[in-house]
Amino acid sequence: MKIVYIGSHLPHRLSWTPFSNPLLLRQLPAYAAYVECYCVEDAKAQLADADVVFLENIRGLPFWQEIKTEIEAVPLVCASYCDVWRQPWWFKYLRTDVNVVMTKAAALAALPVTEHSKVYCAGYRTDAVDYNVERDIDIILWGDWHHLAYPFRMFIQQQHVNKWIEGQTPVTTTGFPRGLNIYEVELGGKKYKLGYVSRKFDYFGPALHQLLSRCKIACTGPGWKKGIRIGTGKYYENPACGTVVVSAIFDEMEELGFEHGKNVWLTDEEKFVTDLIYLLETPELVQQISKNGKELMQSRYTAVAQAAEFYKFLQEKTGKL
Repeated sequence: MKIVYIGSHLPHRLSWTPFSNPLLLRQLPAYAAYVECYCVEDAKAQLADADVVFLENIRGLPFWQEIKTEIEAVPLVCASYCDVWRQPWWFKYLRTDVNVVMTKAAALAALPVTEHSKVYCAGYRTDAVDYNVERDIDIILWGDWHHLAYPFRMFIQQQHVNKWIEGQTPVTTTGFPRGLNIYEVELGGKKYKLGYVSRKFDYFGPALHQLLSRCKIACTGPGWKKGIRIGTGKYYENPACGTVVVSAIFDEMEELGFEHGKNVWLTDEEKFVTDLIYLLETPELVQQISKNGKELMQSRYTAVAQAAEFYKFLQEKTGKL
């Protein structure tokens, strides 16, 4: 089986998912004929006898229209969740049979109904690791907190966090991760450290993983699109670093291996503060959920594990080894 990846940027581990998928594809079995292309000439040459093409970040791919004919001739066309979710417009230009990497919910929220049967998702993956440092931050809030696509995150910020930190002058970091503010908040009569990351600062790579390794609990919420609650990357990055996720429920939770009280803590608007205080006052439970969360990530969501699942899917679709 020949698999061709076409991208616009060389991959590196500091980048977000759109430019790091080759790091997963390079984990495919050694006998898979896998090649990467970053220019028109290479792409045209390699697509001539390809069984599978994996397209990345097509909006940022300056030469994609020049290879449109060659792409359409490939039996199986693949795309990452970022292109499917954020750029569904190009489905009318390219015949796309598969979506990989993110949850199925993310794909279904973006695709036309007629395309749903073509969706395949191996699930998210993460190369985040626990740096095994002192967890000196009790609660962390990071990500996009100002977008209508994340209603539960907005609830946490607007109804609680803003009140907790009102009038405080935070301890602000000057190095990595930039934008991290530390506050002291009182919950249940006790004081705790709250880490708050300003929007769009250093969300990726080792700087983020080192920060999460210092945190006990991460408060977040699913993305919301077309009535579907999407389990975003934070449900994987946080537990991979040993940080316990406190969140509203999201679609496909059980299918993806998440269980309330075992490797994630599910709450709602009415119980959020009560649940958060309970976890802060029950450190042994937090430690157990942290341990279970890391085990789930290491068993199902590493690049090696996801590459194996993806290759099995490709074999079934193409009939080739």
